[in-house]
Amino acid sequence: MFDGDPFKLLESNASCKGITDKEGRTKRNEAVGALKNDDRLVQHVCESLAISDKFSRSQIEMLSEVTSLTLALDPFRRELDLGRIIRLLTPNNWYESRHVLPPARIPRELDTQLLDLEKWYSEFESASPVVQKYVAAGYRDIAENTDNRSDWTEREKAGAAAFQLATCYANGFGVPFDPSECLRWCRIAAGRGSQKAQEALPKVAAAFDIDAQDYVNVSAQDDDSHSSMSSSLASDRVKEGYVQVDKGLSAALQQYSLGGKAGSSSWTLLKAAESCEYAALDSLLTNGIKPNGSKDGVSPLHFLSSWKANKAEMLGRRLIACGADIDARAQRGATIGEWRKPSARGTPLMWSVFGDHVDHSAILLKLGANPMAMQDGDDALSIAARLHSATHLRLLLENVRPAQVRGHVGRLIQAAAGGESRFKRIVRHGDQWTTAANETLSLLRRWYSLFPEAEPFTALLLSALLSALNSPFGRINSDVQIGFIKASGLDPSTMSDLLRESIVSFNAELFVALLEHGVPVNSIDGKGKNLLHLCAKIPDHNLAATVFASRLLTLGVMLDQRDGEGITPWMDAILERKWDLADLLMEQGADPLAANHDGFNVLGLCITTINLGAVKYLLKYCKARTRFLKESFLVNTEKRISALQLAVTLRPPRAHGMKMEVMGTFLTILANYAKEEGQMNYRSDAFLPCATALEIAAARGHVHPVKNLVKNEAHLEAGRRAIEYARAGLAVAKERMEKKNLERCIFIIENWDDEEKQTRKLADDWTNMRTIDDSHVNSSWEIVVFDYKSRKALANNKSPTI
Repeated sequence: MFDGDPFKLLESNASCKGITDKEGRTKRNEAVGALKNDDRLVQHVCESLAISDKFSRSQIEMLSEVTSLTLALDPFRRELDLGRIIRLLTPNNWYESRHVLPPARIPRELDTQLLDLEKWYSEFESASPVVQKYVAAGYRDIAENTDNRSDWTEREKAGAAAFQLATCYANGFGVPFDPSECLRWCRIAAGRGSQKAQEALPKVAAAFDIDAQDYVNVSAQDDDSHSSMSSSLASDRVKEGYVQVDKGLSAALQQYSLGGKAGSSSWTLLKAAESCEYAALDSLLTNGIKPNGSKDGVSPLHFLSSWKANKAEMLGRRLIACGADIDARAQRGATIGEWRKPSARGTPLMWSVFGDHVDHSAILLKLGANPMAMQDGDDALSIAARLHSATHLRLLLENVRPAQVRGHVGRLIQAAAGGESRFKRIVRHGDQWTTAANETLSLLRRWYSLFPEAEPFTALLLSALLSALNSPFGRINSDVQIGFIKASGLDPSTMSDLLRESIVSFNAELFVALLEHGVPVNSIDGKGKNLLHLCAKIPDHNLAATVFASRLLTLGVMLDQRDGEGITPWMDAILERKWDLADLLMEQGADPLAANHDGFNVLGLCITTINLGAVKYLLKYCKARTRFLKESFLVNTEKRISALQLAVTLRPPRAHGMKMEVMGTFLTILANYAKEEGQMNYRSDAFLPCATALEIAAARGHVHPVKNLVKNEAHLEAGRRAIEYARAGLAVAKERMEKKNLERCIFIIENWDDEEKQTRKLADDWTNMRTIDDSHVNSSWEIVVFDYKSRKALANNKSPTI
């Protein structure tokens, strides 16, 4: 599940010299049990993930936080919950891309709804719409199931959930974008004491053109504990430098000595700068204290944007004169206003831009700050563009030479097109949130007009829009991208790639806008896929069929277009398990028996890719199922390969989950094609000369197919040749397990009807059927039904009926 075994460290510790593999596994399991008992399993898994380098730091932190919450609520389902969250974090890994997580497998107790979506949105955005809907529903459950009689902890939790639900309605995360619902839940959150909601409520009301007077004082409706919490939070904000306060020279500071003592506090330049203690700063600089930075690169100048403007320039000059770096790079976020976020790390000028302190940014520029000082691919210019702060961006552009910016305009347009989340834009810009982005674009266009010999601005914009779709907030900022398209007058014929990317990123709002703009829909990519092929990659089944594919079919996109491998859109829909899309394409006349360039139809491709859910859909639920069962039991008509012959060639992997898929795929094929003797004993030269499925399975030493074919009496016709093939393989086999499996195949075929040798019981043990039967594991589509008659008969000492 984690690029191999999640307990690699444990297994390696158990793999000591002098012990067998079985003893090593026993020690490994004991170690896992000890970790579970000590509640250290989550920590160990996160450490294993960090060592594997397959997850980012933020993903590992998120994993640890979510699993800790989940396991605290439900300590008896640790591995199951952990696996569910891993699949949520990596929806595009090799297993999840083939086995989509259905809604029934995401219970409401999954505590993802307790996370801050504004903080973790970039991680959740890649999750499927199904997961997003459950996250939003989780917020609603917590927010609605609390009343005025609940204790303060529950009310605080409900207020936080209500605020998160407000951000969901603003961002369109799991629910449609709805201004009225956003405002309603923001008001509820503010009434329950959410500090963030109380700060955001007036701006949200202004953004949606609603009188904020009725909402500002909603906290007065609740008990007095809210005011005490707000006072505590306000005190913390003052301590962290959020509020510009000039306390003057306190009695403690009057006792300040060069040794750095002020009462019980120890003052440094960094601490005085963060606390806005101007007298302490002046005294320290007067006594020659050097402005050293912190371990994470924060210098006293980083806090200049929180100082009074009449103090900032003078103190800034003195700090620079004492050796402070005006472009020092900080590795942590700014403590400016409510925007204390890791993304705000950087130079003092970047902190000032992020806090939208224009006057202080002008002071920093006057002191020599470089607007193009880069850190982590960002500079002050790109931050201003991302925040849609046209005033700030104009100030920065006026303080650099035009030639310096010439090659960076595309990067700035991309930053503006990506932007922040929609909710942050609403809170930052208020009633200007719908126009701020276009003002930023207009400013960049006017600046770019200084270079008439450069490539057209529209080409630069188109490239930036394509890149912006892959930014952390690209999908929810479709209104920004649509506004850019309308404002720039892009030629529809040049936006085919953008239309394609809107489907890949399942951005329905942008997709519809591009179609209305007249973008052509018959484009083909380098792999020969048309737009219908791409619809199969959309994780939301209903969205793929009703919004994307239906519109494309109405506009005349080719239904049976083949890509470079001969795959049609219908085949892609089946392989990706998009049943609604597959039904739609079938209704429109898609050819169900179309074959790829290797001659395999879609059933053959599902077998070779071990796609059990798709196999069951084709044989049980698809409207063309009779054609697969009757007209074409051959999955490759050119090479004369039957579905059963292909299924017996699948070799079960060592992973138990995929072993279930292989066995389930074979059993499903057998159940549908063993009814007619001509299909079960069909002979062809595809794998062996004139061989049946039993002979192919025996020659390869595949015990599970051999046992089940013999159970269906396939050995009565092909048993002798199957034994000969198995013995021929045994003569040249070198590996121990290969020899043992071939011997087992021979034994099963020769002694199936010999009750004294208990062949059927041994065959069950060899194929691990007891383990599978007792586990009650749900397959990816429905429970695999096994035949229990022979086992019950054997248990009752009766003659089994086959």
